[in-house]
Amino acid sequence: MLRRLDLADLDDVAAFAARLVAEGRPVDLLINNAGVMMPPHGLTRQGHETQFGVNHLAHFALTLRLLPLLSAAPGARVVTVSSELHRRGRIHFEDIRGEKAYGRLAFYAQSKLANVLFALELDRRLKAARLPVLSVLAHPGYSATNLQTSATSGALRLFMRIGNRFLAQDAEQGVLNQLHAATAEGLVGGRVHRPRRVSRDARRPRDRAAAGRRDRSRPCRAAVAAVGRPCRPHLPFRCGAPAMTALTMDAYHFFRAWMRDPLRVASVTPSGKALADLIVREIGPETGRVIELGPGTGVFTRALLRRGVAEENIVLVEMGAEFAALLQQRFPKAQIACTDAARIARFCAVPAGAAISGLPLLSMRPEKVFAILAGTFARLGEGAALYQFTYGLRCPVPRAVLDRLGLSAVRVGGTLRNVPPAFVYRISRKG
Repeated sequence: MLRRLDLADLDDVAAFAARLVAEGRPVDLLINNAGVMMPPHGLTRQGHETQFGVNHLAHFALTLRLLPLLSAAPGARVVTVSSELHRRGRIHFEDIRGEKAYGRLAFYAQSKLANVLFALELDRRLKAARLPVLSVLAHPGYSATNLQTSATSGALRLFMRIGNRFLAQDAEQGVLNQLHAATAEGLVGGRVHRPRRVSRDARRPRDRAAAGRRDRSRPCRAAVAAVGRPCRPHLPFRCGAPAMTALTMDAYHFFRAWMRDPLRVASVTPSGKALADLIVREIGPETGRVIELGPGTGVFTRALLRRGVAEENIVLVEMGAEFAALLQQRFPKAQIACTDAARIARFCAVPAGAAISGLPLLSMRPEKVFAILAGTFARLGEGAALYQFTYGLRCPVPRAVLDRLGLSAVRVGGTLRNVPPAFVYRISRKG
């Protein structure tokens, strides 16, 4: 039986549930699967941010209203579909409607995190009330459906179409996770399920602040009041099928930035881990302050953190506003300057122990390269070096620029495990 339901309207959700309750037929299975992904900023009928309202609040409200019918069915279960992107989410209590600063990916991740928090809290309350209803989570993996393209536009839609064509699994494979969670016997509540593996519960609490503040968040207040005070949940840390991971979204950010300005970005994809580990190989916690030029999505920044460099000792100089905003979200303790690297001398006052650069120097004019290196070495301490990578076979800094600044360049390594293969040079003062 097919029935219409508008998840962007909580009044329609209430009316839909009321009709089912009036019919009095027990509900054996509820799969909270419908949603939208990364649309332009918008509001639902009740004034909630679209992704939070459709992906979370509507399912929240529908589940609570159908709970009497679920409780009446032996072995009933609720399957809430989330995403691996919930790991990148946080609840924007200070701007829950996205009116101050809206990011499509950030608010999608928020809605998926809210799905997880809700499903786990529901599991806890069902067990506490001894109700015969199972609450489980399912993750479909990165599956080629119209979810990625129906609400997006422009470069994002093009990127999603490419990803669906070459990276995603088909919908028939993706649905197996939900079918397993919906039909398999012997499942345990509060876990993420897939056909061949069941995730373990996380052993450490996560987003306790979010769970504790949920009932004080304006859009959630009415729905939470129906079930009372939230608990502090434990999130599962593994999901089943391939995901649209942070790596995929980083590739999207690079692709879009490259389309806007190919000469400034120079690459359509972020650097790989092998190159990141190579460029920071000679840097460690003893280095102290580190300047990073052109960090992009933060691949080299994460490598610095793996090397033991404290986040508060990292200075990120990024001219792209979109990348700078992403870096601010990922590395809140780092110092971030949304400015041209040639102006670093005006910004960075404290001497640094090293600098790394992901800038496409080969595509820049020599006078621009000169300004960047002059400013960088004006902020580097005695004996400090700049590590620069290149896709070319020679040092990307012209010999005339090196000589004019009294610098020397030495190749410290290369990697074939990057796309394309790359080399790293150590640039330091002569003598």
